[in-house]
Amino acid sequence: AFVLLGWLNKDDTFYIQKDGVRYVYKIFEKKIVPPSEVGVLDAIAGHPATATLITCDPPGLNVNRMVIIGDQISPDPAANNASTALKTDVKPAELAGNSESLWHRIINAIF
Repeated sequence: AFVLLGWLNKDDTFYIQKDGVRYVYKIFEKKIVPPSEVGVLDAIAGHPATATLITCDPPGLNVNRMVIIGDQISPDPAANNASTALKTDVKPAELAGNSESLWHRIINAIF
């Protein structure tokens, strides 16, 4: 579903629907990072209500990750409730990705 994520750019909007509420986010950052750059999951100073979309880049390969970060613009983020998620210092070793593509499995089997 995220194969077209690369079409999004700064100032575009995306929507997330949860519990009957549509949240609107305006993109302020788009970047390509290696899977080991897990810092993209950290909170961002000056951006209290964000959503981060992550997919493999290039599509179909798990070499890098495309990261798109947006600020919540609707409903008003000032009305958000504080997170009830448990805090942890454990960070993943790398950003999860897809398993090898069929193309990679064929090439690896041949060579």
